Amino acid sequence: MSMKIALLAIDMQRDFVLDGAPLSVPGGEADDKRAGELIDRIGEKLTSIICTLDQHQKFHIAHAQYWVDKDGNHPKPFDVISHDSVADGFWRTKHMGLQEWGLKYTKQLDDGGRFPLVIWPEHCLIGRHGACLSPKIEEAISRWETKPAVVRYVAKGSCPHTEHYGAVKAEVPYKDDPTTQMNTPFVRLMEEPDLILFLGEADTHCVPTTMLDTADELSDEHMKKIVFLEDCASSVPGFEKQRDDAFNKLIARGMRVDRSDKILL
Repeated sequence: MSMKIALLAIDMQRDFVLDGAPLSVPGGEADDKRAGELIDRIGEKLTSIICTLDQHQKFHIAHAQYWVDKDGNHPKPFDVISHDSVADGFWRTKHMGLQEWGLKYTKQLDDGGRFPLVIWPEHCLIGRHGACLSPKIEEAISRWETKPAVVRYVAKGSCPHTEHYGAVKAEVPYKDDPTTQMNTPFVRLMEEPDLILFLGEADTHCVPTTMLDTADELSDEHMKKIVFLEDCASSVPGFEKQRDDAFNKLIARGMRVDRSDKILL
């Protein structure tokens, strides 16, 4: 029986990849080019391609529209909203009915979340151009689909009240919204292949979060079949320590690291 090889592309979307896009990751266009070249080179050996897609509402807890100060001004991109700043009234939710949730949410992040609540530029809005796959990987996937083959798309982030960096679960699950809970079907997808190559944007946020949450659900034996392609992922500046800490944990669990132009199958 032939080896089952999967490619997992995490959030390779225009708003993250293209220079000048709302949340462009430095180096994203080069990552996109190398990812497309990889698919063209090894496409015949790939049994599956899985793409995660960030999908946000304009009104979202990590967008400026969600928050106002005492004068009614929205925060600026890259402002950090702490629990203390909400508790003391510096920031409040624009809709007062969400104030209790805002307090609870920021408290959970401050107490043990992986990231602070950062106000990001509006990005990957549902139905908008920026939420689409980045150009080079889109073109390469289109060629791969003529095998024929079907791409598996995993959407995340549509709940406006929580951040959803990883594909497995939201940072703080929101009440009865099932899309923020454990994505068991995605975890099962990670169990199927004999080898998983993964890449994407950014290697400070959505990439390691997806893999850390996956690692928590699978055994270390499963993690040994996962290979991170480090030349097809780049960082959001200022979060390099979180990136390094996350990947050190993943490598300790058995994950391997390689380059797209060196990987041999």
